[in-house]
Amino acid sequence: MRRLVGKAVKDFEKRFCRSTLDRLSHATRSRLEALVAGDGTEEGASGDGSVAGGGRSHFAELKTDPGAPGLESLLVEVNKLERVRRLELPADLFADVSEKLVLLRAAARSARHEGDH
Repeated sequence: MRRLVGKAVKDFEKRFCRSTLDRLSHATRSRLEALVAGDGTEEGASGDGSVAGGGRSHFAELKTDPGAPGLESLLVEVNKLERVRRLELPADLFADVSEKLVLLRAAARSARHEGDH
């Protein structure tokens, strides 16, 4: 039973990821790949494209906790928001998917990714 459920979940994830990817323009896909790779093609908080935090990807930087309230942390968070906006994700990307499902899948993927490092 576990194998069947596991396979069903994997099949669903593949279809979900494929349909999400198919909704993205080529330019958005490229920007998203650069964000995840942290290859320096996108400007970081320092403005020179370097990745803060000892070589973490830009995506890892987006997931960091904002820290103590203050001007510096506010500016870092504004930079993160601008970085996400530059992706130019379609406003209706997840319109047909429940918010709960998107959050659960993101959390599960993040947990698996963190376990790899």
